[in-house]
Amino acid sequence: MFDRSPDTAALRKVLAEVYTHGHGKDVRGGGTAPVRTPPTTGGHRFATVGERGPLAGAVVRVLTAALGPRRWEPWNPYNDHRAHPSPRSAFLVDVWLVERGRRWRVDPVRRLLSGPAVEPGFDSTVRLELTRHPERLTAGYGPVADALSVLESGHVLAALAEASAGLGLAASLDGDALLLGPALAAFADHATPPDSMEVERVTGTEHWWRRVTAPRSSGPYPVGVAPDPRPLATQTMHTLVRAALRPPSGSPAGDGSLRHRLALSRVAGHPDGWYAVAGNAHGSGSGSTVERLVGGNALDQVQSAFSYERAHADVSSMHVAWVMTADLRAAATTGGAAGYRAVLRTAGAVAQHVASAAAVAGLFCRPVRSVFEARLEGAAGAPAGHDFVYLLLIGRTRFGGFAYDLSGEEPR
Repeated sequence: MFDRSPDTAALRKVLAEVYTHGHGKDVRGGGTAPVRTPPTTGGHRFATVGERGPLAGAVVRVLTAALGPRRWEPWNPYNDHRAHPSPRSAFLVDVWLVERGRRWRVDPVRRLLSGPAVEPGFDSTVRLELTRHPERLTAGYGPVADALSVLESGHVLAALAEASAGLGLAASLDGDALLLGPALAAFADHATPPDSMEVERVTGTEHWWRRVTAPRSSGPYPVGVAPDPRPLATQTMHTLVRAALRPPSGSPAGDGSLRHRLALSRVAGHPDGWYAVAGNAHGSGSGSTVERLVGGNALDQVQSAFSYERAHADVSSMHVAWVMTADLRAAATTGGAAGYRAVLRTAGAVAQHVASAAAVAGLFCRPVRSVFEARLEGAAGAPAGHDFVYLLLIGRTRFGGFAYDLSGEEPR
């Protein structure tokens, strides 16, 4: 007899949601216009708030680096670029600064905190809470918009964690919120980026600041996404793997729920084929390895599973196609809808760390969900109980284009 217990009914509901988030919907346009957040008309300027002390100064720099506009590309239909990607530059996640029950919405474009008239005091731990807004995508996305917004929340949390680590702040994760504590002693008297010898002695800060401020790219769009064909260095590929396995404090990337498979092509020292990522997120040395599973043109297999034409993205010419899968039924069984969303959030965070490491190496990293899932799961050798979660397309940028640099300091 079919089990109709409440737990089974709840599980069926979550799995039905997982199914609607899969491939099969037309998300390339159509539907009603997206919903936009009304512009902030007033608030507390970052420049003023940052003068309240070392913690305040560091926090506003975290918000600026992780959330603020980086460049504007006039030739790109989605031309607002920040430290983290967002589908169609819709930016589906808002960040709120919360202190003693009061909430200020972060406006990273105007560099304002919008909310109560009183400024936050920054005299204790600062809480950054995330809210998701899938309604900002066009109606043509349907239920997929919700999955994309959860993935983006992982990107945002990871970017905030990298920026916090780059400024020596203590960061810890609390659900969809990040808690930031006072700066380390070596960084307590100023809130400048870690570019002096004094701050470089704080282990790791320079590394993380370089990561969060690198010029991230998802690949030039107007001429299609195709990389420079020159081989990728072995060390570069291992750097990307370490970035996935060794996240900073406060990132949701390290919960171990994902399985990673890499399709490699033209990577020095690694014959073309499928590889498994193995390693320890907290181990010594590189902390990561890749093990060859099967040879052949794995990128061609990924191309055949990609739902857009080769002219839009020449996947077979990439250097790395990074496939993430997970046991979504197990996640839903143990954690319900929250368990499923936690897997998506983790995947978004891992993707963000890989993307920032790729940016430092001069590579683009394009996260996508538009695949024929069963076809890609089979090519990647996913276990029978695993479902596709996220795909990263990585290569060295071949084409460039004029862009306005938006990353400078706020005018006085």
